[in-house]
Amino acid sequence: MKVLFLSESPINKQVSIGNTFLDVFDGIEDAELHSFYIRNGMPDTSKIKSAFRIRDKKLIRNCLTPKKIGEEIECSVSSGNAASSSDNKFESFVKKNRPILFFFFRTCLWKILPWKHSGFKEYLEALKPDILFTLLTNEIILNDIILYAKKNSDAKLVVYAWDDTYGLDAHSKSKLSYFVQKIRRCKMRKVVSACDKMYVISNKQKIEYEKDFHNELQVLTKSSNFDEPIQSVSEHKLPLRLLYTGNLSLGRCESVSLVLEALKKVNSDSQCAILDIYSSSVLTDSEISSISDSVNSFYHGEVSADDVYELQNKADVLIFAEGFDEKYKKLVKLSFSTKLVDYFKTSRPIIAIGPKGITSMDYLAENDAAIVCHTADDIAESIVKCINDIDFYNEYSKKAYECGKRNHNSLEMSRMLHDDLIRLINTERK
Repeated sequence: MKVLFLSESPINKQVSIGNTFLDVFDGIEDAELHSFYIRNGMPDTSKIKSAFRIRDKKLIRNCLTPKKIGEEIECSVSSGNAASSSDNKFESFVKKNRPILFFFFRTCLWKILPWKHSGFKEYLEALKPDILFTLLTNEIILNDIILYAKKNSDAKLVVYAWDDTYGLDAHSKSKLSYFVQKIRRCKMRKVVSACDKMYVISNKQKIEYEKDFHNELQVLTKSSNFDEPIQSVSEHKLPLRLLYTGNLSLGRCESVSLVLEALKKVNSDSQCAILDIYSSSVLTDSEISSISDSVNSFYHGEVSADDVYELQNKADVLIFAEGFDEKYKKLVKLSFSTKLVDYFKTSRPIIAIGPKGITSMDYLAENDAAIVCHTADDIAESIVKCINDIDFYNEYSKKAYECGKRNHNSLEMSRMLHDDLIRLINTERK
């Protein structure tokens, strides 16, 4: 079974989409994975057999000096195609600020310039993928590419939605943003109409999107192996180590700052707990100082996915955060954070900070899988209880693990996805 991932970013564990895509295919042994992308960076060469890339820079240079636009990435090596530091800095700026004019002009360039003559069609013809696997995105460029790949191959198109990229609520405050989103939705509906199977990441998203698209959808989440026995703790070695790993955008930075505020209260007499923060998010100096004072909490920047796994297993308590601002709530209201599955796997208590009414927070509350907090005082009380009440600590360690085992078992998720894909391929061949 040949699967071609279509995405903006390269498929590797350091990038959110790559981490999720590789995870959901982890247990499918007969899947041969390939990647198409349009940003800088390299795919995971241990997982991806071949890759094809079209970059903005190559398209623009073609206007001045006609040269080959697309490039097939050599996946037998792990170097030689890395992005320059200036490219990475520019991408970081765009990710953080998301300037609407930049996206407008970039979209216009892709509409005008000859990306279809990049060699991608020839790559598709040579590869002959069975499955095109992509995310539901509101990026017009990627949606054009998805529809082009579907038209120029015999592959089945499978779409996976996890962020509410289709919704209008998050764009309602700006007339320009609202208008642009309306345009984007037209292209998204074309992609959904063309797809052969669509997955969503939560039951709440399933209900909303089945109304929007009039299709029967299926829930697919990141999963893991939950076969290891839970280790209870008899006593703590202070200070208690709290850990936050992951994205700090969409108001999460402000929520994590509440943990620092709480720790200052908890540690007023002696240092009982400290917070370590690891994130690849681009932060300003003021944002870093709001979450790290180098006494109660420490900001370390980015680490590899393997390092994150080790850090999570060494921590005593894991911090989960979502933003309280209404505009951020609208963006994540239907999303389920894939990071939570990693957290469940470690069998550590989770302190979750965020508002009610969004899927991840409601899921944790409904499953009693985390200590849910809405204020700095709630956080301080929860930390103190984890320190002083070892039974409470062990109880929430077990609850987190059992939630993962019950709802995110990799064996069941892999079997479901594998059976669905084989069914699609066989249907195509009839």
